[in-house]
Amino acid sequence: MLTTTAITGKEVLTVGEAWKVYDRWLEDSRVGLRQESPELNITFRAATRSVSRLSSPKAIGDCYLLAVSQVAEATLVTFDRGLASACKKASHPFVLLE
Repeated sequence: MLTTTAITGKEVLTVGEAWKVYDRWLEDSRVGLRQESPELNITFRAATRSVSRLSSPKAIGDCYLLAVSQVAEATLVTFDRGLASACKKASHPFVLLE
């Protein structure tokens, strides 16, 4: 949400800046998160590297879906050409339905 102009207005963050905020939250003893597998976190962060200078919630969502399918060793099936393109760039199997 931090990368969504409609929510944050002029204070919108890039993906890279949003990761820094997330890391600060994790350092706060008042914050507790249920973590997914450590492998997913590593894979998701790696998937976002190519979009780290963007402010794009869609890019984050696409990267998350890509990372989940990579960790699960599953073929990603989508109607979304952008997500299919991300899979192709990552050499991950996908099926684009039209």
